[in-house]
Amino acid sequence: MPVLIIDDDSAFRTALAHDLHQSGYTVHVSAGFESMVAVLLNVTPRTAIVDAHLPHGESRQAVMVLHRCDVPVVLLNERDASVDGWQRQQVASEVTMTKPVGWVDLDRYLRQLRSSPR
Repeated sequence: MPVLIIDDDSAFRTALAHDLHQSGYTVHVSAGFESMVAVLLNVTPRTAIVDAHLPHGESRQAVMVLHRCDVPVVLLNERDASVDGWQRQQVASEVTMTKPVGWVDLDRYLRQLRSSPR
């Protein structure tokens, strides 16, 4: 199952990509909105994991484009950061998780997506 990680923290992105790959996922990574668009030109991920606090409002742009492409979003929020109104509105039927993300919960959600029709 192709998964797209969009996060500007390269260490986090690398670690999460490694864990996902070790669990059998096909992983694509992006540091922000522009590189996400480049990835979407070549692959349609089954889900996307998006950092809620990308600079310059890129998180909101990314979520809007992913939803237009019918890609479910797991939004990652920092432990002490608030989730503002746009985040709640944009991911009303999806998942918001807190960094550091619990691998068991994330994997469970991704497996549910893998088994559900799209």
